[in-house]
Amino acid sequence: MMRQYGELKRRFPDYLLLFRLGDFYELFFDDAHTASRLLQLTLTSRQKGEGAIPMAGIPHHAADGYIARLIRAGQKVAVCEQMEEPSKARKIVRRDVVRVITPGTITDTQFLDGARNNFLLAAHATASAAGVALIDVSTGDFWVGEEPGAGDALLEAALLRRPAEILLAGGADDAWVARWAPPGVPIILLLGRGACGAESGSSATMSSTWPCLATSLPRWKRATSHIFGLSHTSCRMLSTPSCRSLKVSAGV
Repeated sequence: MMRQYGELKRRFPDYLLLFRLGDFYELFFDDAHTASRLLQLTLTSRQKGEGAIPMAGIPHHAADGYIARLIRAGQKVAVCEQMEEPSKARKIVRRDVVRVITPGTITDTQFLDGARNNFLLAAHATASAAGVALIDVSTGDFWVGEEPGAGDALLEAALLRRPAEILLAGGADDAWVARWAPPGVPIILLLGRGACGAESGSSATMSSTWPCLATSLPRWKRATSHIFGLSHTSCRMLSTPSCRSLKVSAGV
């Protein structure tokens, strides 16, 4: 069984793997320590003495509440289910990851903060331009834009939407990211290129989380030249403090 767990964990190394065992989801090794700390769970082990494997479990029927707490703490979760009845399994019950949950790809209402959008932000910069894309998987809202230079105004507009998670290309410049990335917002590294790379990266993340949502792509709203369809030369840009004071993004 632990070999099966190891194979699944290698597929999702950066996720807390909830491994279904009967009426519980179990976490092992470092995942168990993390969950024990964040959820105030009792840390146990499968055996005693040398070689003991740390583990922590949550009841299957109460998993949604625990998962919500992990997501709010900035964690990513992979849910592994039993794919056959234990009584019908010849040896080890077949298991597989059926869903991954990250702060920026939440769709379940119990995990969301009221009517507030839950945006996933993908951003990428080249020597001549910066591109961003915003997706709210729970509503289907999708915005994409590109701006010459470092993209400061574009990123400022995007950050007003308070993204829950950020996607960046693996080779993103650390100094550029440090200038604008909000502290405490989870960052995922992936391959991407410009605005098109930001768009495809966010779409790929959405599709891998909920493949059925890929069919919603044609209905997403899109502004291809400037984010939100606004040209910076045709409107007055409010500063971030002004927008916060006016609560401009409160209902977005």
